[in-house]
Order: sequence, then structure tokens, then C-alpha cells
Amino acid sequence: MLGPARIGGFRWTWLAAASSVAGDFFSYIAISWLTLQITGSALALGAVLTMAGIPRASLMILGGALTDRFSAQRLMSMSAFGRAVLMTVFAVDVGSAHVELWHLYVYSVVLGTLGAFFLPAQATILPRVVPTEMLEAGNAAINIGTQAARVIAPAVAGVVVARFGSAPAFAVDGACYLLCAVAVLQLRIPDRVLTATQGLVRSVGAGFAYVWRDRALMAVFAIAVALNFALAGPMQIGLVLIARQRFAGAASLGLILAASAIGSVVGTLIAGTARPRRVGLLWIFIPLATAGITALLGVTTLLPLAASLMLVFGCGTGVINVITPAWIQRRTEPAMLGRVMALANTAALGAVPLSQAIAGVIGQVSVGLLFGFSAITQVLAAGTAAASRSLRQI
Repeated sequence: MLGPARIGGFRWTWLAAASSVAGDFFSYIAISWLTLQITGSALALGAVLTMAGIPRASLMILGGALTDRFSAQRLMSMSAFGRAVLMTVFAVDVGSAHVELWHLYVYSVVLGTLGAFFLPAQATILPRVVPTEMLEAGNAAINIGTQAARVIAPAVAGVVVARFGSAPAFAVDGACYLLCAVAVLQLRIPDRVLTATQGLVRSVGAGFAYVWRDRALMAVFAIAVALNFALAGPMQIGLVLIARQRFAGAASLGLILAASAIGSVVGTLIAGTARPRRVGLLWIFIPLATAGITALLGVTTLLPLAASLMLVFGCGTGVINVITPAWIQRRTEPAMLGRVMALANTAALGAVPLSQAIAGVIGQVSVGLLFGFSAITQVLAAGTAAASRSLRQI
């Protein structure tokens, strides 16, 4: 796992990934808390998060096609710089004390749009800066950096929001993405025009056709949709609700998220040092374990227990988040990687807006019911994965 760190381009890639994740958590806690302060409504929180998820998911494949057609480095740096400007403007707006709910919707839409072009480009950088045999180690090292950011950023962001309000947290997000843009610009990788002879629409269609022909890829994407539907909304909205209703507020939310990140570091270390022969089995057994954890989260009133459960939950997601992208990166032809990774991100994020909207409705009724719904959906997803021969044989 130390091998990639000796490569200069990898170090800049690592810094860009870690700083962007740190910024994400500052804005997530800030916008979630701000929405609840303005409205007091779980339904409104779900709607605000959904407004970011819709453009991110719907435009992701376009971002992947542009990544393959032009420069992933340039697209990623421009998206990161745009995020820095957006968060700076948002911080000023919130600091003026005139922010309204519709402002949050507008910022969320722009935020999701920028993410649609940032994520596919980011996913194609690593295979261009490390050798193929280092993909697991490279993904693991990046995950360790991002999980370290997930440990530190939520805890700090929770304290900042609790003591100083949301505006400083948005400003920190902007600074993190400015650092990300600078780090990406330091990379020295040649631009590649891979699909210049194709129109953009045909390029997108070729990406869909490529994935459709590969049944194993299709199976992985399908289970990613199911699990993200089961987890995205309940975790993003449910954790905010239990922190607000049962525990000490924003600071406790930061602690819970930090515990999840610590667990993810452990899972990342495990996945980065071992290559399982049957990757597909992880998509069956890990969701079964996280379903039980989710069900317990729905009923606990003890902050230490909630943090401990999220620690174990993070360990499982850490394993999945290293093994799966490395498998996709190794399996995919380089000329198709931007579109395939965009489709992978679309599969992962496409169900998020619906999940967030439903979670907002259920959370308005009962946070315990919300986590119960998530647990049952995860069990169903694991059962579907177990029934897929293509997935079992990966």
C-alpha cells in the first residue's frame, strides 16, 4: 500500500480526493442543519438533498462522455473551482442572515450539477497515475485519506455549526475545493482525445452498449442501485434526525459520522491488503450485516451505541468502496473508462434522490420507521444479489 505514495502524481490525486471529501462534509452538515433551523421539517430536508441528487445523477453520463472525449484533469479542476466559488457565495448569503428556503434549493441544484462533472473525471485519474497492479493499493490509500477527512471534517464541522452557525462551514467547504482544484492542476498527465471522431450522443450511447453487453457489470450496477436506494436517504436524513431528536445536536452528528469514517478506514486497510477471489460474495454478506446495524440504529437512544454501530457499518462500506472500483477499473477498456465509471456513479447515485425524498416523508412520521424501512430494503437487495449467478461468480 506504500507503493503508490512514491508516485508524485498519486500524491496530488490523494490530496485532491481528501480535500474534496472534507469539503463535502462541512457543507452536508451545514446545509442539513440550516434546513432544519429554517423549517423544522424532515420533509424539507429530504427535498433540499433531492434537489442536489437529481442533476448529479441525470448529468453523470454526460460528464463521463466529456471526460473520455476531452481532459479529465481539466474537467475536474474546473468543477472544483466552480464549487469553491459557489460555496463562497453561499457563505456570504447565509452570513447576511437573509437566506430563505428557496435559496437552499437553488444552491443544491448547482451543487449537484457540478458534482455530475467532477465525479466521473475523478474516477478516471487513478488508473492514469499508477500501474494496473497497484489499483487496489491506490484505491485503498485514497480511501484512507478520504476516510481520515471523514473522521476529522464531520467532528470539526459539527462543532463549527453548533457554535458559529452554517456560514463558516460553507466557507471552509469553498477553501477545501479550491485546494482540490490546485492539487489537480499539479498533475502531469497527457490529455487524451479518445472519442473525437464520435458525436457526443453516440459516445454516450456507446457507453450504455458497452455496459449492457457485460452481464457482470450490469449485475454490479443493479445491486449498487438497490443498496443506495436503501441507504442514502435513511442515512443522510435519519442520522440528522436522531442527532437532533435523541442526542446533543450537531456535535453528536459529527461524532456519529466520524465513527463511521474510522470504521471505513479499518475496512479500507483490509481491502487494500487482500484481494478476495469472489468479490461478488461481498455484495451479498455485507448488506445483510449492515441491515442488522441499521435496524438497531432505529431504536437506540444511546449515543455511544449509535457511534459503535456506525463504526462497524463503516468497516463494511470501506471494504466495498475499495474492491468494487478496482474491479471495474481493471475490467474496463481504457477508452471507455470515463463513461463506465460515470455509469457506475449514476448507478450508485441515481437512486439517491428518490431515496432522499422517501426518507423525508417517512422520517416526518418516525425515525425508527425510517431505519426499519432501510433494513428491510437491504435484506431484499442482498437476496436479489444472491439469486444472480453473474454476481456470485465475480
